[in-house]
Amino acid sequence: MRKTIAKILFVAIFLCFQGQAGLSGLSPALAQQADQISDQTTGDGTPDSDYRLGPTDRVAITVYGEDEFSREYVVSPLGSISLPLIGEVKATGMTGGELRSEIERQLGSGFINRPSVTLVVTGFRDYFILGEVNKPGEYPYSAGLTIIQAVAAAEGFTYRAARRYVFLRHAGEKVETRLALTPDMKVRPGDTVRLGERYF
Repeated sequence: MRKTIAKILFVAIFLCFQGQAGLSGLSPALAQQADQISDQTTGDGTPDSDYRLGPTDRVAITVYGEDEFSREYVVSPLGSISLPLIGEVKATGMTGGELRSEIERQLGSGFINRPSVTLVVTGFRDYFILGEVNKPGEYPYSAGLTIIQAVAAAEGFTYRAARRYVFLRHAGEKVETRLALTPDMKVRPGDTVRLGERYF
């Protein structure tokens, strides 16, 4: 049910884009990406319901009856998005629902009477994979990504790699946690994944 609602919301945003002056609508790649997100993640388009936005995350916003708002926004390195009328709005640390409510609150404070805002997360920040993989570095996140898939993207384990556990640090955390590595363990946007060295 939540996935169906997410798709309906995305279609509404797409129609708003088509009707906006100067824009021809969402690109096919963006439309496909958002459809994948709604299929593979929770109903609000995030990997987890408590997912907190951060720099380089992307959100599609539409305000009913206000076409100038209806487009995709990227969270800046300073953690905000810039909207017409109200300017900079803090996004870092907020869930999609919290950001939507904050935008509605600010628009309703003297700009728009009873604004109705729709917000869908359309893209997520990169993750990092370090340690005993053949090509450590920064990689683009995709919905439903597992650590095993992340290792494959980094061209596999080195011969020294410990394959039974992994060190994981979520975005905003200062300390990594050692966890048993399972086939279905997920990566979240902004995670730092580190593969340790096994002891012979």
